[in-house]
Amino acid sequence: MDKLILVRCYTDRRYNPQDQKYQAMQLTRFQSTELPLYVIITPDDKVIDVASFTKDENAFVSFLQKGTSL
Repeated sequence: MDKLILVRCYTDRRYNPQDQKYQAMQLTRFQSTELPLYVIITPDDKVIDVASFTKDENAFVSFLQKGTSL
């Protein structure tokens, strides 16, 4: 996990211009405004995987491992 960098973009405050900008980017880039939305991106901006909320711990760990094997 030490290879991963956490970045948070808040998109759910309707009257905050920065949040609206992030929401538009999320919709354009990932075709989703679902919250939370998790994305693994390489340093050269290649999207490895996208996942939404899950209660399945094994599925989420499997998703995260895709980012640690780069």
